[in-house]
Amino acid sequence: MILGAADLSLVLRASAPPIGSNFGPLSGAWLELAMPELSLTNFVLGYGSDPVRQAAQADCPDFAGLVGLPLLRLVEYGGGSTSFWLRPAATP
Repeated sequence: MILGAADLSLVLRASAPPIGSNFGPLSGAWLELAMPELSLTNFVLGYGSDPVRQAAQADCPDFAGLVGLPLLRLVEYGGGSTSFWLRPAATP
């Protein structure tokens, strides 16, 4: 998960090491993801970057960042042109 720097500072639970990216440096943070409807609460590694936020907002001004594959692996999702569903991921 990559959020703008201001949003990241509002939700971070603990600091994490920064990393480099093709957008420049990303500030690291541990974030708490809570989806009570799915009985899911996990800490996820997130990052802060205003250039990434700005790139996401080029597609839609309401976007505050990006979510990547590690977060999406916590749930199963699907749907079609008229519906969308989300449920806890099956445990192996």
